[in-house]
Amino acid sequence: MKYGREVTFSIPEASILLNVWQRMHWAKRKAYHESLCWSVRAALESEGYQRLSPFKRCKIEIDRYSSQLGDWDGVMGGLKPLFDTLVVCTKTNPLGLGVIEDDNPGCIIECPVIRQHKSTHKAAATVVTITEVLEA
Repeated sequence: MKYGREVTFSIPEASILLNVWQRMHWAKRKAYHESLCWSVRAALESEGYQRLSPFKRCKIEIDRYSSQLGDWDGVMGGLKPLFDTLVVCTKTNPLGLGVIEDDNPGCIIECPVIRQHKSTHKAAATVVTITEVLEA
């Protein structure tokens, strides 16, 4: 494969787990998603990310640091709000930042790699690396 641009950023909290997300009231979900969007935007700006065209094809790696390790299905399902923040802004997804074109298999060409790491509660974080794929 031939790779292009790469973006790495860190947000200062572990990604939410699916069970927590599903049990949230719709208003709290909206508030969480807006807060996540601002956290991702701030992290991208602190890394010097220049807003160029969104990645048309990419692969994603996520390192999740938390005091408790989650079930794999809960970790993967809980990434939905993060992915919705990374895609292009649309009428149905007004919080998209336009880093990647979409979160479908045509854009994210392989299942995201997720690694969990045990850490202290204060050191909780989510580190995201997005690599543009130019040729398969």
